[in-house]
Amino acid sequence: NGTGWIAVALVIFANWNPLIAIFGSFFFGMLQELTVRKGNLVEEFPGLSFLNDIPDDFYNLLPFAFTALVLILAGVLKRKNAEPSGLGLNYFREER
Repeated sequence: NGTGWIAVALVIFANWNPLIAIFGSFFFGMLQELTVRKGNLVEEFPGLSFLNDIPDDFYNLLPFAFTALVLILAGVLKRKNAEPSGLGLNYFREER
């Protein structure tokens, strides 16, 4: 259902930092839960009743829209920290 792309964007967003990855995963998780929990939000906070006027498809789109935004920003900013040098290389114990 496309959530693998969210994981890829999360790794790029976190820049191989586990703490940032944890906070990023909470953010993307909250975006995914917004569709399920919007009814509860409206019940608890009547001022948010306008949320019912927005179609559910928009809420389903939010995680993927933010994924695209994160990938675009990562490409534009080109952070100084690159991926690990051994990423994608086969490990041979005898070459240690």
